[in-house]
Amino acid sequence: MTWEQKLAALKSLTETHLKMREPGNWYVSAHAREVQDGCVLSSSYGNGATPEEAVEDDFRKMTAVKYPKAIVVNYRGTREKRVRWNGFMWESVND
Repeated sequence: MTWEQKLAALKSLTETHLKMREPGNWYVSAHAREVQDGCVLSSSYGNGATPEEAVEDDFRKMTAVKYPKAIVVNYRGTREKRVRWNGFMWESVND
């Protein structure tokens, strides 16, 4: 996948943006997206010197989430969902 396709996959989860802190310092910002490990939620976003590096870092972090962890979007909201990357797409999980 290209970095643009990876960004599109990340955007399919929730509102996601590339932001520049300063020249050469980019990050991915995602709304209401956290990693759940048991009862603990944590946020993790990609960083890089270029937009491509930031997206690649974020995608790597999100696709590395494995059982028993899950990515939670909109925790306790009306559209809450839990997913993991199955190697091809985001797959809903109920565990």
